[in-house]
Amino acid sequence: MERFPGVRPPFRRYEGNPILTSEAWPYPANPVFNPAAAKLGKKVAPLPRVEDRRGLSHLGRAWREDGLRFQPDPRPALLPEALEEE
Repeated sequence: MERFPGVRPPFRRYEGNPILTSEAWPYPANPVFNPAAAKLGKKVAPLPRVEDRRGLSHLGRAWREDGLRFQPDPRPALLPEALEEE
């Protein structure tokens, strides 16, 4: 069922987009929020917000060279102060 019959949505998600998910993350995580990405040399580096199983968010890091498959780092890129003290 169409949400707004006869109205075409302004954007459509490209089916081939690489999407970061919690299932692909190298440590237990709830949601992974997909960010914009920056090109660094020949690599593309997104910094997604990752929520751990306690509900605390931090910045993750992932790399891709082929533009399609991300390789998440096994450690967070930036932690909130509460997690850094543990």
